[in-house]
Amino acid sequence: MRYSLLLLSLLFTGLLFGQKKIIDHTAYNGWKKNENQLVSSNGKYVSFEINPHRGDGYLYIYRVDSGKMDSIPRGKGAQFSMNSDYIAFRILPGFDTLRNCELNKVDKKKWPKDSLGIYLLASDSLIKVPLLKSFSVGEDHNLLSYIVDENVIKNDENTAKKAKKKCFLAKKEKKATPIKSDGKLLTVLDPLALRKDQFINVTDYTISRKGENLCFIRHQKEKIDSNQLFLRQFPSMDLSPISKKYTSITSLTFDHSGKNIAYLASNDTTDAKAYGLYIYSLEMKTTRSVDTSDVRIGDGNSVTENFDLLFTKDGNYLFFGVDERPEVTKKDTLLDKEKVEVDIWHYADKRLQSQQLVELKRDEKRSTLFRYRMSDDNIVKLADDTLNVRLTENLKGSYLFAASDERYALEKQWEVPGREDHYRISLVDGSVELIQEGVEFNGSLSPSGNLYSWFDGTNGQFYSKNLSSTKENCMTCSVKNVNWQTDANGMPLTPEPYGVESLGYGQCVYRCKKCLYLRV
Repeated sequence: MRYSLLLLSLLFTGLLFGQKKIIDHTAYNGWKKNENQLVSSNGKYVSFEINPHRGDGYLYIYRVDSGKMDSIPRGKGAQFSMNSDYIAFRILPGFDTLRNCELNKVDKKKWPKDSLGIYLLASDSLIKVPLLKSFSVGEDHNLLSYIVDENVIKNDENTAKKAKKKCFLAKKEKKATPIKSDGKLLTVLDPLALRKDQFINVTDYTISRKGENLCFIRHQKEKIDSNQLFLRQFPSMDLSPISKKYTSITSLTFDHSGKNIAYLASNDTTDAKAYGLYIYSLEMKTTRSVDTSDVRIGDGNSVTENFDLLFTKDGNYLFFGVDERPEVTKKDTLLDKEKVEVDIWHYADKRLQSQQLVELKRDEKRSTLFRYRMSDDNIVKLADDTLNVRLTENLKGSYLFAASDERYALEKQWEVPGREDHYRISLVDGSVELIQEGVEFNGSLSPSGNLYSWFDGTNGQFYSKNLSSTKENCMTCSVKNVNWQTDANGMPLTPEPYGVESLGYGQCVYRCKKCLYLRV
């Protein structure tokens, strides 16, 4: 009897501990993700985040040589410095703190703000900066820049204690009228050299690639909004205005040499602002412009803020967008409840109504592509909004690759993958040349622009074409019994290729499921 009871108890215990935890909705909050993995440039440090589905996560910093792991609660969005001597990141408020603010319907302006964390790797010390709005770590320089949600430069405590007290009989100085501004406090910091520069009333800024020049917009509220561009060239302490005052300045962009800065500016006082393009030379201290009166961009047009300015690495070209000059919205005499809204769609429309609604904001920001040649101020129109141009700053030739699905937009509603036509655009005169029709998958141009390659889904092979002679060549037909396409899992569509990588100098690597094929 005793043995029977013992066996029963052992069996019951085994069943009790052998039960697996049920995976239901209550388990979701405990699930964690490993995110934002980074390796420092010297390879000695690794950082990553472990974030739960609900709650506060951790930022981890791993030292490769010693195997030591440091953790920082609520750390997010880390960036290593160029010299791998510090790592900067956001420190978020607690999950429960923000949840309580939302539950109690606290005004978002009064919610706790993020903090900036600066972890000095050599000394194993952490610096915290409250009220963070944004921060940036240089890729090719060791500076850290950040903007906080305040607009006052605080004096050093030791300096304040040493300040001499004035006699009470002395005349009181009149306080200067405080300047109203939408700007905030910008700090440019070298954490290791302990060099810190601060600027107030800043709405936007940019630092040149090597970290030698800082350019920022200073805003003041006068009778109308006043924005002016200022330049600081390190290590000089001089601060120079490099533009006149405008009602709006945006899109600050240095070229790769740091010798030119491009920006958009407008003096319109309405919300519908027509911008001009301005390029300031730090060496010549002169400004070139393309404004609304420039006939080269077309009558009734202006440079658009919806296109990100882009310099090529060699500094030869600047790409910018042009659109119709925005019109001032007339004051509506109807109340919202008196308006009738109707969505109209026709079966012959090239896009479904749902797609049109989703892509409405993108369509409103479409623009015509222009290029500016820095050597002689020559401007050429490259493409309208029907061409999707593949821009690159690593430009080596005189051509750009472009694609258009305009001819196949209707059938793309039911065909996958959709087809498109491929083009070559000349940077010299803006001429557009059709190089291939009805391509299902992405094509590419060689750096010189003389060779074009694509994948033919029907034949399942990679092809190239010499655009000078229009001679076509199958690049993979000589390789027998190899499938260059992925598995479509029984779906009624053309399988996509595994891919191709260009090694330069006419060499390409074509991928299949279990092989790599080098073709010269």
